[in-house]
Amino acid sequence: MSGEYFVEKSYWDDADDVEAVTIHYAWSPVGELPDWENEKVTRFMPKDRSNEGGVASRRRVKVLRLPAQIVTKSGDRTDHYELHHFFEICQGGSRHSSPRFTEEIVTGAGEDDAPP
Repeated sequence: MSGEYFVEKSYWDDADDVEAVTIHYAWSPVGELPDWENEKVTRFMPKDRSNEGGVASRRRVKVLRLPAQIVTKSGDRTDHYELHHFFEICQGGSRHSSPRFTEEIVTGAGEDDAPP
């Protein structure tokens, strides 16, 4: 795998007592499930401070660093894969998770761009 691809993710606090939000994510070939135990990436999502006290103060933002290409089980490189993610929310002294989300990623780093 070479190169990087970036995706911005947002989470909107739905209450004033949200203490922290963490995003958990992994990727997989299209149609396959990720290995959450061994390949999960976890990142803290800070509040958007661009509009302190306004609407943006409920928005949390994190730019995820993804590979430009992944290697499939057959050993082929591809720039078309799935990103899987969910949010872990600390609120009012307890934790809960959002549903899991999946989206297709196409980075544009085709096979011709791959190193030999």
